[in-house]
Amino acid sequence: MIRVRYAVEFTPEDRPTTLDGSTNAVLADTRKEYDVGQGGVTRAEVNPEDVAALVTYPVGSELFAESGLSGDVLDDSTDEAATASRIWWRVVVVER
Repeated sequence: MIRVRYAVEFTPEDRPTTLDGSTNAVLADTRKEYDVGQGGVTRAEVNPEDVAALVTYPVGSELFAESGLSGDVLDDSTDEAATASRIWWRVVVVER
């Protein structure tokens, strides 16, 4: 388990939690232009070649981590739409 802090821009509070090390993640630098203040991006905005397991990133890394919650999709009208619209939340790795 990797300890992370959600970095949601519209709230100043830290929400530390743990995520499984196998959670898909991508460096936030590569996708920041898609995060317009909501604190995340969707799967459709993530380049598959940039994805790695959360455990591969060092402490202090700012990432987008794929949500494991079934409700964290923007469009659940079809399986394909749900996959493409899955939310990846902005997190910072705080402890490994």
